Amino acid sequence: MSLEHLFEPRHPNGLSWPDIGVYLAESKKLLFCPIAKCGSTSLKRLMVELSDVPHKQEILSGDVHRATGVFRTGALLIDLDLDHAMKIIQDPDFFRFSVVRDPFDRLLSAFREKFVVNRLQPPNHWHTCEVLTNVQGRDQPDYDEGVSFAEFIDFITTQPPEKLDTHWRPQSHYLRTMRYDRLYAFEDFATLESDLEMRSGQPLQIQHRNRSIGVEQREVSGITRQRAGTIESIAEVSKRSFMEDQDLLDKVEAYYAEDHRQYYDALEVTRRPSVR
Repeated sequence: MSLEHLFEPRHPNGLSWPDIGVYLAESKKLLFCPIAKCGSTSLKRLMVELSDVPHKQEILSGDVHRATGVFRTGALLIDLDLDHAMKIIQDPDFFRFSVVRDPFDRLLSAFREKFVVNRLQPPNHWHTCEVLTNVQGRDQPDYDEGVSFAEFIDFITTQPPEKLDTHWRPQSHYLRTMRYDRLYAFEDFATLESDLEMRSGQPLQIQHRNRSIGVEQREVSGITRQRAGTIESIAEVSKRSFMEDQDLLDKVEAYYAEDHRQYYDALEVTRRPSVR
């Protein structure tokens, strides 16, 4: 049976972004804030599996983003009555967590996926249109030609953060409205998996999905200035190639300063000896 026959369309309940995107597993006392390009697909699926929502198989058999974003499945705080959602947000017994990533790595992942690999897919244009229109100076952007990584960084780091697409909006903006008990570094899914197993009382396996960075094999000089349409086999291009431009690194570090702090704080917690 289709999702349209199983669930009613999602509608506002009075919460605002980013709280409308928070997933819950109420019986397990878990709240998760997914941040775009930080393993959110895998963790959204996991939260649905841990939740009490009906028709889990139907939700998980397709695109979890669409299923939980379009329909009132009960997987998100926005699916609840406002009073119920606020009680959960304020309940000290809930474990609130998220995953944060090195800002440069996150932007590179977004660029590779949105502006290169999937640049011709119409559903993707909703995310990239503003950047392409402004950088190319055209009313109708050329999605095949695209933009370069340098042009992408130059543009987004001059914009108000709250106006950016959520895939490159600062991670810190996702985390401003709620107190989170633990931020996990993107590299430390093993600890997250272990902690959630302990809290849920069941074995878990978190599988990465949508990993746009493949095996890094070769360095390509000047690739940060190449427009997307001229980049071949980007998954084989090393991260080091994109880090050759110190000016871009400086812009990312300055604009995403709070993201850097939260990420390195999360790494520091990861490196501490376990007390279990």
